[in-house]
Amino acid sequence: MMALTMGFYTICSYSLVKLYSYSVDDHNYPFKRFSYVFCFSFLATITAHEAGLSFTLISLPMALGVTYPLLYLSFQKILPNWKKVDYFQKMFAIIIILNSIHFLDYPFLRKNPDFASIGFGLAFVFMFVFTIFLPAFVSKFLEKQNVHILEEKVKLRTTELNILKNEKAQLVNILCHDLANPLMIIDMHISNNLKKEESCEKVLKTNKRTKFAIGQIKSMLNQVRQMASVEDGKSNVELSPTNPELILQACRELFTERGDAKGLSLTFCNEIITDSYFLSNHVILVNEILSNFLSNAIKFTRTGGSIALSLEECHKEEKIRIRISDSGLGMNENKIKAILEKNKRTELGTSGEKGTGLGLSVALFYIDKIEGKLDITSRPIETNPNNSGTDITISIDRIINSSAKAS
Repeated sequence: MMALTMGFYTICSYSLVKLYSYSVDDHNYPFKRFSYVFCFSFLATITAHEAGLSFTLISLPMALGVTYPLLYLSFQKILPNWKKVDYFQKMFAIIIILNSIHFLDYPFLRKNPDFASIGFGLAFVFMFVFTIFLPAFVSKFLEKQNVHILEEKVKLRTTELNILKNEKAQLVNILCHDLANPLMIIDMHISNNLKKEESCEKVLKTNKRTKFAIGQIKSMLNQVRQMASVEDGKSNVELSPTNPELILQACRELFTERGDAKGLSLTFCNEIITDSYFLSNHVILVNEILSNFLSNAIKFTRTGGSIALSLEECHKEEKIRIRISDSGLGMNENKIKAILEKNKRTELGTSGEKGTGLGLSVALFYIDKIEGKLDITSRPIETNPNNSGTDITISIDRIINSSAKAS
């Protein structure tokens, strides 16, 4: 009977400590030590019983073992922080202290029938008060937990919005900076055309430059408008089976002439031997992602250098990898980190080609939208004069669908 009673008291003791620890969000309690004390007290009780000692001496070790967690809680956690806890926690603390006193009176009151009735009366009062108080405490605890969860969600959402705000602000800064140059060209050429001494041939030449500058402005505005539309949910990036060979063919047609004009060797290789397709978007993959990386490869590779675009399968990861390798100037770790941070500006190319950070921002943006993964490794020319270059790998989901109408 005593073992059952003490077992019940032990469960109550541990439950009270657990509840209080959750209520104050403090989980630094020595529960392992509590278990050791309880086991020692249990053995001491058995030993006392076998030795034929009195009821008080038999039950006292168990009472101390049961009460120890509550006494630790009272004197180590509650009383030193009394002014810091709220009204509900103070009420709960009082109940814990009273229960610890009640557990300790068991060895002394239970052996005498008259005193036992007092002990049972105290237990009834404590349980009655605890039964009334517990629902309110649990309700308060759950409310606090819900508030904490909501605060974490708000904090996370605020962080996401701040990141998005900063990215858009940087994108606007890049756009404003990059629009200034073609607008200056337009202004200068129009001013020159207004001068009567300009020849018709020179006017025609400046008009062509003006048209090219206007085309640059339109392209940048369209890119930003499309990105904003996708980001705001007004349009979606639809993924569908995409034929790798068509991707390779499109890049070959777009960049072979540009490479030849700079004296570069461009190779395009399809190493896919199965009926595998990208799960991607043909237009975005070619025009917004690969075009930007291939343009940069051409830009930063010196005359006589080489650029290779290859496609390969990774059966283990169910991916198709697009690799762009060049023998260009290469980059150090800091420049690679700058590229992976959206909205960073680029430098002049090996032949003085101008560029913007907008293209890289667009590429990174759409790699995320097609659920791709980007990896960049590079060998800067400063430390690898005979083997400089950059390898860019884009991994995209692979599907087997030979009968699909791939784009």
